[in-house]
Amino acid sequence: MLRRLLGVVLTTSLGFATVATANPLAGPLTDGDPGIKSIDTIAVASDGVLLISDGTNSRIVGVQTDDIKKLPGDGPAVKNIVKEIAGRLGAADKDVEIAEIDVNAATGRTYVLVKKLDEKQNLIVTVDPDGTIAPLSLKAVKHTSVSLPKGTAGAPRVTEMTWAKDRLVCSARTSEEFASKLIVIPAPIGPEAAFGVISAETYHVAHGKWETKAPMAAMFPYEENGKRYIVGGFGCTPVVKYPIDAIQNGAKVKGESMIELGSGNRPLNMFGYTKDGKASVIINTFRFHHAKAPLSPMPYWTCRFDQSILAADKKNEQAMKRNVKNPADPAVTMVDSFHGVMHMGKLDDARAVVVKDNGGQIDLQVLALP
Repeated sequence: MLRRLLGVVLTTSLGFATVATANPLAGPLTDGDPGIKSIDTIAVASDGVLLISDGTNSRIVGVQTDDIKKLPGDGPAVKNIVKEIAGRLGAADKDVEIAEIDVNAATGRTYVLVKKLDEKQNLIVTVDPDGTIAPLSLKAVKHTSVSLPKGTAGAPRVTEMTWAKDRLVCSARTSEEFASKLIVIPAPIGPEAAFGVISAETYHVAHGKWETKAPMAAMFPYEENGKRYIVGGFGCTPVVKYPIDAIQNGAKVKGESMIELGSGNRPLNMFGYTKDGKASVIINTFRFHHAKAPLSPMPYWTCRFDQSILAADKKNEQAMKRNVKNPADPAVTMVDSFHGVMHMGKLDDARAVVVKDNGGQIDLQVLALP
């Protein structure tokens, strides 16, 4: 096979500010059923491409959805979204669970990864800005795929993905000693695509030690002084940045922990945005210590912090910590309107599409960013 591993994924001459959006998929594409066995996670790329992690087959599948035209409507507003999706699938409410969402900001369409518990399978449903719900059929689509690189303990299992203009970045786990992996696949994605794979080493501020086991739970691409990074959130909740251009195959790259949001939390989604001239990061989390040590009225809570924290000199042992006793710090603030948000995706710099627990009813709606 001609596919090669990258020593350095891309040279530093390709600064983030100068990188053009690349065509995500390598042609020619195949028409038909890609034969996906399991869907672990999804990510919307550019040009109407949906990327799907097929965990059973240890590969990434790229599907050309032709979702490229702006759709009418201000954003989805679907009350009791689980019930509505279950109805479209001919399933009982109790047999449907939302695992993840991602938003095609160019068109306004939301992609929902659904767990169908009775059949033990995952499938994808779309929700348009006008609230139209439709299952996404993968039986006859234009597609391609790339197999994930196998290490000494087999192929990694992807846990999270994000599209970063000209490459796909995946968080993954393996059974190796350095179990936490970051995988970078530059565009175009296809059978001959190149790889960059690293073992990720992270300083967990709350634990006071370096760790290599847990994969990133949430991530987004970030630019700082012309350099490109992936920023990720881990359990107990360090927010860490990794320089993309420093990635070398087989390297054990140490991330830089920039802020810690508190132990007992699992990050779910995060992204950066600029509103009214201020650059921020928003992150929603699940508080697994909610019963004994709640931070908000619900176990799902959200905070916003200044993006400038990611460029601060203090890191790792000196990283900034969210002040639990004084949560009114203007640099790191709780977002009350987002409490109960279980999943979210960026619609634009002013709004997010969210799946929100509104007192026991799960709704899909649009919320203004803080």
